[in-house]
Amino acid sequence: RDGPENALYVYGGDGTVTSCSDGDNTLAFIFNDNLSTTFKADDYNGNEDGCTGAGYTLCADDTCRADCCAGVDTTCQTCAANGTVTPKEGSCTITEPGDGICSNGACVADQCQDADYDAQCQSCDSVTGEITDTITCNNHGTCSNGSCSCDMGYSTSAGATTCTICPAGTYAAAGSSSCTPCAAGYYATAGSGSCTVCPAGTYAAAGSSSCTPCAAGYYAAAGSGSCTQCGENTYSLAGAGSCTPCESGKTSPAGSTSASACTSPAIACTTWLDGDGNCCADSDTQACCEAMGCKWALDDCHCFQPSCSAYLSESICESALLAQGHCVWQNGSCIHEMPNTR
Repeated sequence: RDGPENALYVYGGDGTVTSCSDGDNTLAFIFNDNLSTTFKADDYNGNEDGCTGAGYTLCADDTCRADCCAGVDTTCQTCAANGTVTPKEGSCTITEPGDGICSNGACVADQCQDADYDAQCQSCDSVTGEITDTITCNNHGTCSNGSCSCDMGYSTSAGATTCTICPAGTYAAAGSSSCTPCAAGYYATAGSGSCTVCPAGTYAAAGSSSCTPCAAGYYAAAGSGSCTQCGENTYSLAGAGSCTPCESGKTSPAGSTSASACTSPAIACTTWLDGDGNCCADSDTQACCEAMGCKWALDDCHCFQPSCSAYLSESICESALLAQGHCVWQNGSCIHEMPNTR
């Protein structure tokens, strides 16, 4: 160095000398054997022979410094005199002694010391401090103290390490140890957390995976375990939630499956009146009455059966009028009773 104080120069192998500008951060030394090394200008010891000055060392990172380990965090790594860094293993301190673990030269949280760490369900790497689940519960539950608590729709026996899906027709709430069959009127698909009520017009036996529509002539309210037959004078189509009454004046047998089953009953002999309440005494009305096998009584404007036994229901029997006597319903039959005997 033959220039101004603190100036930096490059000495070439050919004997040339080049001055470095003030803005350069490094100084390259080029030797006769064409080898070169680079030194930080800030660490230059003022000797043009490189790191030969007292107290300076050529460090592993090819810098010339008085202390190659200056600035190195040795919490989880060692530093040799030449600045070579080697990671350490073992515990370290983050906020409290032993709450960290050295991993790849850095102090990280030791999950093995975490209060949530469950050694019966997890494993912890003593080197990295990372936790791995050893009992996964088939990804349908959580492990605690070595056994699974399953999600809804899954179950496990006590101490089991797997969660099994509930079959169709059964259900399980979260944490259940077994699957429960659905009650009658309800159904469930596989993996259900609860059973679903069957809609009106359908039914389901206990443990069903689906609901079945009622047949024509039957009905069911929502949540039914079976279908009920429609009564007389009503009918229903398949899948009905209720029975439909026949039109006024028409009747049908129990279990009828369509409106066509509702028919008008045979005309019973009864009083014939016109719209004004007068007796229909014209010849056509009388002829109609007699054509039905009935008798015509003009004096009381009455078309009647020749015999009470022709009446098959109590209501018609008791209201029937005869030329002489009355009809009386007894023991399921309509019988003739003469006047003044009732």
